[in-house]
Amino acid sequence: MTITYTWKVESLDVMPTKTIGAEEFSDVVSRVHWRLIGVGEDGVTAEVYGDVLLDTTTVDPETFVAFDDLTPSKVVDWAVELINRSEEESVEHFKSLVADQIGRKRTPISVTRTLSESVVADSDI
Repeated sequence: MTITYTWKVESLDVMPTKTIGAEEFSDVVSRVHWRLIGVGEDGVTAEVYGDVLLDTTTVDPETFVAFDDLTPSKVVDWAVELINRSEEESVEHFKSLVADQIGRKRTPISVTRTLSESVVADSDI
């Protein structure tokens, strides 16, 4: 079954000011908190949450994007690039986690059930 994946930027950690050399930058993004959401054709959903640290030791004035000019697409591009650089994890790894969760929701190995009566008076014991 096909799964449609969507990225969501949950939040951004920013450094209010960052000085590198003679340049001062405002609202420099240092961490991206993201969520990868998967939806199966049957409507079953699952998601994983993560975050990535951005390198703020060097900020290039030529490529710096002001906070007010950031778009979700740009931020997700940063996150995906960093995730795929990781030796342990990749976007495909996180997609497989979501797919596994969807599979477990479709065919659970256990479910929680309750008794029709769940209260017992102490005098009945």
